[in-house]
Amino acid sequence: MNYLKVAASFSLGMGILSAVPLSAAPVTWGDNTIADTSAGILNAAGIPTDGTVRFTNVNGEGYDVVITTSSLNQSNRGGLGDNTGNSYSWFFEGAAASSLGQSIPYSTVTVRYYATGTNDPFYLTGTNFQFVDAEVDERFRNFSYYSAHGDIVPLATATDPIGAADPTLSYSGGTPNLHFSDSSFDTGATNEGGTQTNKWIRLNLSSLPISGFTFQTGRASSNNGSVETTSLGNLVHQLQQIGTGATVAGGHTYDGLTSTSTLSGGAGTEVQLLDGTASTNTAVTVDFSLTSTSGFQAGAGQLSDVVKLQGTDGDKVVLQLSYDESAVGTIPGQTEADLFLGWFSGGVLVNAVDGNTDLPGEANTPLGHLGAYDPATDFHLGYYGVDTVNNVVWAVIDHNSEFTVVPEPASVGFLLIGGCSMALRRWRRSV
Repeated sequence: MNYLKVAASFSLGMGILSAVPLSAAPVTWGDNTIADTSAGILNAAGIPTDGTVRFTNVNGEGYDVVITTSSLNQSNRGGLGDNTGNSYSWFFEGAAASSLGQSIPYSTVTVRYYATGTNDPFYLTGTNFQFVDAEVDERFRNFSYYSAHGDIVPLATATDPIGAADPTLSYSGGTPNLHFSDSSFDTGATNEGGTQTNKWIRLNLSSLPISGFTFQTGRASSNNGSVETTSLGNLVHQLQQIGTGATVAGGHTYDGLTSTSTLSGGAGTEVQLLDGTASTNTAVTVDFSLTSTSGFQAGAGQLSDVVKLQGTDGDKVVLQLSYDESAVGTIPGQTEADLFLGWFSGGVLVNAVDGNTDLPGEANTPLGHLGAYDPATDFHLGYYGVDTVNNVVWAVIDHNSEFTVVPEPASVGFLLIGGCSMALRRWRRSV
């Protein structure tokens, strides 16, 4: 059997799947005289020391940047750049202990990306910026980002409780100066007057589809100063394409990985991982075919291509496949409400959740749902559903294999080659 790895542009905004052209648009800082949100220039002078500001429809791309701060000592437009209109920075000072050695009253900064006018998480890649003029005892901690669905993902782990060793963080001096007493770090660079651009901490989340980030900042004493934040990066409205293999670090989310079939004669199936965390470093691959190992025929005129998922085996993930709505009803009695994610098991086509094994602390509990996947209620091993509005099926699984979209039991026999039998169990949760 021949498989073809493919990738295509694909995005998610306000819960609706759609193909969009990719465009990387910079998001920079300005002040109240030259800020232009529609051009991606945010008013750094308008960011409060304690409160929330919302920048609407940034770059005209349909998302808002919402910045919330607590207990900053100062916040304003910075002095970096040539003052031509889009080269400013945002400077801030974290809370400070009154004298060196006292407990630091940390400030919190949270940046969220939402679909314009809502609090719906908005997928963006390209977040990549520096804290410039970061010196000794100008400390940072609790770095986390928000996944494409809005779940918070800490950089800190059991083996790295500070999180400073996460590869998304880097430092001008090569390694951070660690403070285990309060799980914080700084660059260790000498305090000097003025702004030294060669002292920095970089947060590079550019490859991840995220809906925001957060961190805490503080100063060991009032003798320490401010840092200046460079532009947020060239933000792109897209999910992370799996392509020939997407690397996911252990402890990081699978959420936001996607791939789209371009097989000749295929159904153009769109695959997306909606939830789950990698237990170890892994490479996720998605392959497409028109014929399964059991002989099932897919592609044009059928509901979906055959999809082979690898790299997530043993982890609880949410797999979603699109289906061709025009192919629904070609068999008498077939309806969208009865579609679900199918799994090829030894030549038999069954419900994908039937291949699950009980995980530590969680039994496999098959339960069907008519509607879109909801991360707040549906991330339970064995839950599955069909979203007839967006033409997708989804399932919470813990195994890798071949998958496809399956019609109702009465019609599956017409689609199987060689008289393969069908073993199905159905659960339906009222909505």
